[in-house]
Amino acid sequence: MKATSEKGADVSAGYTKARLAQLENMLQELRRCEEQKRQQSVESASVVVKQKLLNDQLLQIQDELAAAQTSKAKLCEEIGTLKQAKEHQAKQLSKYKIDLQAARESHAAMTKKMGELETSTWTIKQQYIRCAMHALSRLDGNIGA
Repeated sequence: MKATSEKGADVSAGYTKARLAQLENMLQELRRCEEQKRQQSVESASVVVKQKLLNDQLLQIQDELAAAQTSKAKLCEEIGTLKQAKEHQAKQLSKYKIDLQAARESHAAMTKKMGELETSTWTIKQQYIRCAMHALSRLDGNIGA
């Protein structure tokens, strides 16, 4: 009888060992699943943090873009104003060049007339002197005779 009970104990011990191994495998699987779940939770938290950082960067870049667009609009407006001023100055310069050319031509004409007037005055003075000399010489001739 002893042999039977040893055999039963051996069978029972074999069953218990198999069951124990199965339970240990299940426990290891549960630990692996818990570790995987914990790792996924950490990764999920990391993704949430990265997403928040990216959203913050996006908002900052959008603000910078809006500021750059405003600055660009102001610069375009200023460029337009400067172009208008340049066009106005070009028109004024053209007008001044025409006025300067007219003044030069007028000055040249006046200088020519002044030269002609001086020549005419000199000629008249010479004629006056000749007439006066001629009249004096006639008077001298009449007085002496």
